[in-house]
Amino acid sequence: MPAITFPASPYQYQIFTSGPKSWQWDGSVWNAYFNESVDTVYGTGADGDATLDGTTTVLSMAPSSSVYSMTTDLYFNDLTLGNGVRLAPNGYRIFVKGTLRFGTSSIVGFTTGYATSGSIMQGGAATTSVTHSLGGNATATYTATAPHATMGGLGYFKQPMQAITGYTITATGGPMFLRGGAGSTGQAGGGVVILAARYISGPSSGTGYIKAPATAPAGGGVILIVSSASALPATISTDVTGANAGTVNYIQQV
Repeated sequence: MPAITFPASPYQYQIFTSGPKSWQWDGSVWNAYFNESVDTVYGTGADGDATLDGTTTVLSMAPSSSVYSMTTDLYFNDLTLGNGVRLAPNGYRIFVKGTLRFGTSSIVGFTTGYATSGSIMQGGAATTSVTHSLGGNATATYTATAPHATMGGLGYFKQPMQAITGYTITATGGPMFLRGGAGSTGQAGGGVVILAARYISGPSSGTGYIKAPATAPAGGGVILIVSSASALPATISTDVTGANAGTVNYIQQV
C-alpha cells in the first residue's frame, strides 16, 4: 500500500481524502474523518458551537473566576476551552458531536469532592458510604462498594452507550445510578464526570485536565470518557485521587 502524504500547510477544518478514507485538520493534528453520520453516543450538537473564554456568558452560564457551572446536560457541536478555564459539570453530562479543544491548564470536572446530584449521581456526602460505585474508599469506616454482577459488574460502564447513561437497568431492577467516591469526615467523595466527545484535542502548550478528585480522607471519583481515538492526547491528564483512587474508563467508539 503506498504511503499517504498529507498536505504540508493545512488550514483549520480542512478535509483531506485519499482513496476511501478521509481526515480532518483540527488546527494541531489530523483526525480520522467519518463520511457517514456521527455516532449518536456523542449527542445531537443542539447547543451549537461554544467557546468558553472565562468572561463571556455562554448558554446562560455566567463564569465566575473563569469557572462555568452547568445546570443541565449540554450537547455541543464543537467546544473550545480557553486557557485556565474550568467547565464544572455539577452532576450533569457533557456531549460534543465534533471536537473538544482544551486550552493550557483548562479543566473539565471538579477540583474537590462533589456530592450533589443532577441528571446523574455523584460522590458520597461527608461521612457517607456509597454502593454501585467505581470510586475510591474513604476510610475503613466509609467505603465504596463496586457494582455486583447482577448490576452488570465492573464491565458495564466500559460499554459506550451504557457509560453515557450513568446508571444500570438489569433483570433485577433499576435504574441504579453510578456513584463516585465515599465521603469521610468533613469531606465529600470525588464526583462523577461523564464526557462523550468525538474528537478531543489537547492544548498547543502545557496540559489540559479532566478531574474528579477528592480531598483526603474521602475517596477519589469517577471519570468516564467516550471518544473516537485510541487514547487521550498526551497533553491531557486525568485525576481521580483521594484517600484511595477512583476509576478512569476511557472507551473508544469510532
